[in-house]
Amino acid sequence: MKLSVFVVTYNQEKYIRQCLDSILMQEVDFDYEVVIGEDHGTDATRAICEEYAAKYPQVRLLPLIENLGVVKNWLRTISVCKGEYVALCEGDDYWTDENKLKEQVRFLDSNKDYSLVYGTSKLFYEATGEYTDRSTAECWQGDVFPYMLGNNFVLPLSAMFRKDDMMEAITVMKESVPEEHWKTADYPLFLTLARLGKFGYIPHSYGVYRVLASSVSNTGDKKKNAEFRESMLYITDLFRKMYLQDGGKISKEQKRYICNKIIYRSLIVCELYRELKVKRKFYHRFFASFRSTANFTDIKTLLKYYLCYLFGKKTIYGI
Repeated sequence: MKLSVFVVTYNQEKYIRQCLDSILMQEVDFDYEVVIGEDHGTDATRAICEEYAAKYPQVRLLPLIENLGVVKNWLRTISVCKGEYVALCEGDDYWTDENKLKEQVRFLDSNKDYSLVYGTSKLFYEATGEYTDRSTAECWQGDVFPYMLGNNFVLPLSAMFRKDDMMEAITVMKESVPEEHWKTADYPLFLTLARLGKFGYIPHSYGVYRVLASSVSNTGDKKKNAEFRESMLYITDLFRKMYLQDGGKISKEQKRYICNKIIYRSLIVCELYRELKVKRKFYHRFFASFRSTANFTDIKTLLKYYLCYLFGKKTIYGI
């Protein structure tokens, strides 16, 4: 089989039809399957998925088991995909271009040294009903691992990758990342894919990513948000060390980019801890940020932020 599209979903009855319809509208000239991992939700999501599985022979709904959580359900679903290539569309996102799969399959067929290809997308903010174009300022391609350390710039719904490479990435994640830091699957897996091959970028918008208050990366629950961002920083540091231990090289320009991004991400976590009034964790994250400084300007930025912290100001470093 040429391609698997895997869909992970949980309590998304409002969105799952649009997601599945956007997959089934794809114009393809190869065999493909749609594998749905529904994570034992409490609404009508599973019933809707059963309806699609009964109607469309290419749709396969995985058996109902206990609630696994985001990452374990993600891993369970991708592990049973049969395609040479795999694309992801989470249950609250959807595609808008009927040629998305065909274009990306053609790219991977023609570029054997690339492990992943991606495009861009629109962002839909449910709270305001607004659509915006995602910035293309950081759409890196080629050997992208150092840039992926700084920022996960690939939205999963816009990507396609090789199944064999992804299975190797899953093995690396399970062996290297403690389960307590399994807050997201795509970031550690994309980091490993960036080690295994190049990334290709097609400058085209393929779909819509919903920014929901309930999502793990955008939740209004400051404690959960801080835990998620801490895990992302832990994964960044872990993969950076693994890369350097294996003889990987990071240029001066790349190091500057990585440091700038990590400091920014660290200070967001500091702000969350400040609002939560958790001083111990605030100071731990703040002083850990100094390990990411590349020059005196970075140190000045951190000291300036600390002064703002002491005097109760918040407008610093874009936060």
